[in-house]
Amino acid sequence: MMWVNYVTDTIQILMYGLLFLVYAPSYYMNKVMMIFFLPLILTWKVMTPWKENDGETALMWWVDAIELGLWDPKNPPTNIFEIDEARYEYLNNYFDDDQLSEVADYEDEGIEVDK
Repeated sequence: MMWVNYVTDTIQILMYGLLFLVYAPSYYMNKVMMIFFLPLILTWKVMTPWKENDGETALMWWVDAIELGLWDPKNPPTNIFEIDEARYEYLNNYFDDDQLSEVADYEDEGIEVDK
């Protein structure tokens, strides 16, 4: 049974060794490039007017999305049901307008409704 281990080990070395030879140069080149570009990246982060550490992008800064309350990068919606308009559009496919208004009335009163 020693030959089985020898054969499987040889196959694994050939398969993963070739992958290592292909990916290793690009990986290490990426690391070297990041070291050289680190001063530029830090300068970019410091000099931009938007708050990159808070998750704000250039587009969000340009339209004042955070200040207007359109988006909160620290508490983004995790599904469509946390966005009122998206919930209404989704439920509109299953309920007619009368049922939706009843569901909205119940939700305004704080009553859970099975949908």
